[in-house]
Amino acid sequence: MYDLFDSHYEYRRNRVVAPYFDRAKAALQRDLVRIADYYHTAVTHVKNEHPLVRLLNGLTVSMKRDWEDYVYAIKQDGYHQAGMVRLTTPLNRGAVCSPGYFYGGRSTEIVFVHDEDFDLKATINDWRNARPIRVLRHPFSDVSMARCDGRYVPSSKPGIAVIAINLPMLAVQYRCWVEKELVLFQDVGRGTRHFVSMYPITNMIYSHLDVAIFNRLSAMMIGDDLDRYVRSHPIYTSDNSELVDQSLRRAVGELGRSSMAFDQLIDNIPLASGESLRDIAVLPNVIETRQVEWALITAAIPMVRFLLRFNATTASDRNRLYINRLVVWLREIRNDRDLENIMPITVFRDVDDMIHRDLASYIYGRG
Repeated sequence: MYDLFDSHYEYRRNRVVAPYFDRAKAALQRDLVRIADYYHTAVTHVKNEHPLVRLLNGLTVSMKRDWEDYVYAIKQDGYHQAGMVRLTTPLNRGAVCSPGYFYGGRSTEIVFVHDEDFDLKATINDWRNARPIRVLRHPFSDVSMARCDGRYVPSSKPGIAVIAINLPMLAVQYRCWVEKELVLFQDVGRGTRHFVSMYPITNMIYSHLDVAIFNRLSAMMIGDDLDRYVRSHPIYTSDNSELVDQSLRRAVGELGRSSMAFDQLIDNIPLASGESLRDIAVLPNVIETRQVEWALITAAIPMVRFLLRFNATTASDRNRLYINRLVVWLREIRNDRDLENIMPITVFRDVDDMIHRDLASYIYGRG
């Protein structure tokens, strides 16, 4: 199911929605850049027991290797080290963090590690802006752009977050920081906990905001309440909630009158930092073992719910093949007792409740 959407899908988008969102996207991107620039220079830190600090400090690969060899060695050793700090990998089920290290006491977090290929040269050349940590799911719909530093202050109830870490990319970014900045600031007490806060956590705001906009669109489609803006930074940022909402309301109207295939749909919904909703729909390329499958399922369920609801509003037959695959997948999840045993009980209840409460008509109402 996780290859339902291809990251390299070729489609000439109709731009049904994007023009409405251009002004909102420009405003959000201005603030994103200002926030990132500020925290890249402001001295902040996380606690030493943060899993990213422990993960990086536990790596044993020499930084004297050439870059390609360094990345290869990280891939060989990374999953073992991630398992040592109880993160989920294809080799280790890991553990749920509650309260979470990224969203704090308001969330239950699943953090999994992967080694998906990335542009090594681009990462080295622009390491400060590299994004090795990607938020795949969280429950919030505000556009406050708060950092995921464990002190997130949303205006809604808590929920589940799923976060993916590209360990080789993170290790490359860390090595660049060591070589470029640590030599300058080590005498004033800078260390790994400062790097983690100032760079990879700061750069999570991009994927965090994209998921928040997706959540906001999903809530609009069914008339749920929208989270309010919360001022989160010492520098000025705009409250773009109404601008975003105007764009999304027009999007809901336009999409409701269309009969798009799912591939067209996700290409026609723009995001703040990503190109389109495809950037959320396509999950990291990871070996789908039992140890990591539960995390992928938990990350994918909100998108599945959105797509099935969208299809119900249009009554289109264009998505029949997609729907059939999704229905089979959802039925397999509900009938998989081994998966129930692997999943932490709080996560299994969330997935099972969402399937039973929101998606049951699609599971049992079709042949």
